[in-house]
Amino acid sequence: MNLFSNTIASVSHTAKYEYTAHFPGTGPAGQSCSSCLMFKDVKEGTGTCKKWVQLMRSQGLKKPKAKAISGKTSSCRYYEKNENYKVSKLGVPING
Repeated sequence: MNLFSNTIASVSHTAKYEYTAHFPGTGPAGQSCSSCLMFKDVKEGTGTCKKWVQLMRSQGLKKPKAKAISGKTSSCRYYEKNENYKVSKLGVPING
C-alpha cells in the first residue's frame, strides 16, 4: 500500500524536496513554485524558496543557504499565490 499515491507520486513534475518548504505536490493542484509568493527568481526557470529559508532559521540555522529549484516544481502546502505572476501564451513567465 502506497500512502502517498494521491500526492507526490501522482504529480506531473516532482523534485527532490531538500530545498523546498514541504513535499512537492502537497499544494494546490496545477500550481508550481514559480507562481508562489515565496519563490525568489535566481535565473530563468529556477529560484529559491524563501519559506524554506524561514523554516531553517526558525530551527536555529543563522545563515541557511538555499539551492536553486526548478520553477516547474509542483507547489507545496505552504503555497501562497503571487498575484503579480503572469505567463505569456507561450508559457514563459512575465515579471510584473
